[in-house]
Amino acid sequence: MLNLRIAALINFSLSRTLAIARKEFLKIKQDPTTLGVLIAVPVLQIALFGYAIEFFPKNIPTAVVSYDNSAFTRNFIQTMQSTNYYGIQYAGVSEQEALDLLKTNKINYIITIPPLFTRDLIRGNTPEILLEVDASTPGIMGGALQAANELQYLALNRNLVGSLDFLKPQTPPFRVNIHNVFNENLTTANSMTPGLIAVIILMSLSTITSMVIVDEITGGNIEVLLNSSFQPFEIVLGKFLCYLLVGYVQLLTVAYVGIFLLFHVQMKGSMLSLMLSLFPFIASSLMTGLVASCLAKTPVDAFQISSAIILPSLLLSGFVFPFYGMPAWAQSIGNLLPATHAIRILGGILYKDFSLINILNQEWPILIYTLVLVLITIFSFKRTLN
Repeated sequence: MLNLRIAALINFSLSRTLAIARKEFLKIKQDPTTLGVLIAVPVLQIALFGYAIEFFPKNIPTAVVSYDNSAFTRNFIQTMQSTNYYGIQYAGVSEQEALDLLKTNKINYIITIPPLFTRDLIRGNTPEILLEVDASTPGIMGGALQAANELQYLALNRNLVGSLDFLKPQTPPFRVNIHNVFNENLTTANSMTPGLIAVIILMSLSTITSMVIVDEITGGNIEVLLNSSFQPFEIVLGKFLCYLLVGYVQLLTVAYVGIFLLFHVQMKGSMLSLMLSLFPFIASSLMTGLVASCLAKTPVDAFQISSAIILPSLLLSGFVFPFYGMPAWAQSIGNLLPATHAIRILGGILYKDFSLINILNQEWPILIYTLVLVLITIFSFKRTLN
């Protein structure tokens, strides 16, 4: 055996090796799908990581509930907004309106200024401003909270002049009381569970179904199916129904293990509502893989296309980084992705007791996305057969 290896090394030919390398290069060059993925995916990655991801999110949507309207409170709100961490989008709303906005993921912070704030401030009674945070959102506990603590010393300095100068000692003239909502104990598992379930389902089902059609074509089985009088739509639909059942088995397994066995999440909603409400997301995950399978010529191409489609869902859905901490263009893309809405549905059912209306408001973008993929799949499959 050793002699054979030595002989192989002796007979090594650089020209033959380069010929093989040239053949592979020409193969890639002649395959626009592979070439496009090799170029597009790195560009997509550098764009998303460089511009869309923000480790210290700013301009987070914020609502203000003010029971005291004075120069002090107005200056405090202006100073908070000037930090660029708080984007005051809802000012002068009621407490219930603000909680509804927080529950439906339209804001992440609520600032509540109590009655008689100005009177207690002037009397030196150190009033408290309440800052409520949606702690079920990953990564939201960042620079904004540090800025809130600094504002206790800096926000009203230009107001505390003359006879009020005594209110600027080392201790702050007022305090910011931070209250965590929907994840009071700041448990990392609680904030990550909705995203983990959605991403696991997306990656698993998309990867499995990305090989379904291309395997039939490369294996030569597609001719047998067509000669048996099956219509293209029937083939796609039959495979979809099979993996739909697989998807529900996987969802039930992942949800049960993650929610009850590992993280011991106290669900506000029911497991039945979770199963029913995630049907469009499971369907969209399956169709993502089927689209990749129909567009690809080889299993490798199918995997690469599926990965390229999944990547934005991982980075722009709010799974790891706060959704509202991303630039506006990244949020626009994220709102088109089913994973974004699936994470909101999961978080709403687990922690916020979402109503049917709240769930339906997150469902329709997923349904539109799935319908588009169905049309692309049928068109691509027919073109592939032709």
